[in-house]
Amino acid sequence: MKIELLKQKIKKFPPRPGIYFFKNSQGEVIYIGKALSLKNRIKSYFLPNPDIKVQNILGETDDIDYLLVSSEKEASFLENNYIQFYQPKFNLRLKDDKSFPFLKITVKEKFPGIYLSRRVEDDGAKYFGPFSPAEEARKLITLIARSFGLRTCDNQVFKNRKRPCLEYDLKMCSAPCVGLVSENKYRDNLEEALLLLEGKKSHLLHQLREKMDQAAAELNFEEAARLRDIIRALESLKEIQRVISVGKENMDIVGYAHREGKAGIFIFHMREGRIRASSAKLVENPAQSSRRKIPAGQTTGQYTSSLPFKKR
Repeated sequence: MKIELLKQKIKKFPPRPGIYFFKNSQGEVIYIGKALSLKNRIKSYFLPNPDIKVQNILGETDDIDYLLVSSEKEASFLENNYIQFYQPKFNLRLKDDKSFPFLKITVKEKFPGIYLSRRVEDDGAKYFGPFSPAEEARKLITLIARSFGLRTCDNQVFKNRKRPCLEYDLKMCSAPCVGLVSENKYRDNLEEALLLLEGKKSHLLHQLREKMDQAAAELNFEEAARLRDIIRALESLKEIQRVISVGKENMDIVGYAHREGKAGIFIFHMREGRIRASSAKLVENPAQSSRRKIPAGQTTGQYTSSLPFKKR
């Protein structure tokens, strides 16, 4: 009977990206997964002749819940964060704080470099990401090095160069190590790379198109072609995820909606820049004056009441 009720429930699930939670009769999360289509993925657990793992999960499942995100990639990051927080008994992987890579730019240096990093440290550098798979981060480093001439070598190599290396010959570095680019020009290139990494791609593309048109007007067709290739590469670049902050903030992000005499409050709990968990509460017949704003008593109650929000 329980299985039939769950089958009926998941018929209403949306065919959108997200993470899903299998819960037991005590409301404990026993399994977490991710999906490009929540509806189709969760339906697959109820196919005939499931394997032993699925049988065990369903044998203890009393309810199924989900959380929508904007892409499958964001679902992957959130799945990792939630598994680390809840430690569900049927999730055998990702419990070991799997580390997704970040891009690191050493902005405090005279000629900053760009690198792959598994940790975000308080070292004055700027970090961007995370990325999954790691190959995506490596490809972005290559794109930035080729487009903006930022170095990728470590400081020991950089300080001891006497002539340009192979990266310069391959047009993947501007060779600041031997003075082939001025500090001001290198900084200008760095600022353009930062516009890209900070999500200001449209502004960057506008700047590059203006430079391309100017180069063409000056009959500098080689430079115009180089800028055209950069623009094409940037236009095809996918958006960087939004569910992990490199600022390592501790904050709660609150959402509120109401309809037909009911109001819902949802809170993401971000700890050290990662959304680790979330809470939800349904309010019956909210006060008329509160329908366009979050009722303060309902949110502060989470921190003062002995009855916390239902964990998702």
